[in-house]
Amino acid sequence: MRRATILALATFVTGFTFLDPVAEKNREGNALFREGKFDVALEKYREAQLEAPEAAQPHFNAGDALFRQEAYEEAAKEFGRVVEGQSGDLNADAQYNLGNTLFRSQRLQEAVEAYKQALMHRPDDLDAKINLERAQLLLDQQKLSQEVLWKYLFVIWGLLYSLLEIAVADLGVIQERLCNFWSDYFCFCVRIARRI
Repeated sequence: MRRATILALATFVTGFTFLDPVAEKNREGNALFREGKFDVALEKYREAQLEAPEAAQPHFNAGDALFRQEAYEEAAKEFGRVVEGQSGDLNADAQYNLGNTLFRSQRLQEAVEAYKQALMHRPDDLDAKINLERAQLLLDQQKLSQEVLWKYLFVIWGLLYSLLEIAVADLGVIQERLCNFWSDYFCFCVRIARRI
């Protein structure tokens, strides 16, 4: 009886995870992740995904491992899968991580939207607020830089056009001077030929 009680208590405390191969693979992946073995951890998360493709946690963890490996496009896909099927804290975390991934990929407008979504789920998230401000600032600077660049390009185009007009006008003068030179040279040659 005592053994059955301990077994029942252990089962309740561990939440049946020792019977769950997805949770076990996820736990193994997390241990490897903490050791910095992101590629091996990713393999464990992929195995967990094969066992339960609809489970969000293995996708979230795979996204983290891919992010650490700087595989941002793949990480964004994994976080996107979590966002599609979850709500609550995991969704907020996935939105935040998606924002970070998009930020690293220089997809600033999408990063801003992801941070906004994270803040909708967790309005008091200071990191998401800071990252949103940072992404928005860089996006605004990028837009301003593009506007300034276009203005400079128009100014340069105007200068080049003016120089081209001057060059064409000068070309006419040069052509006239060359014609006069060759004409004078021809006349000079004819005079010398007559003297001979």
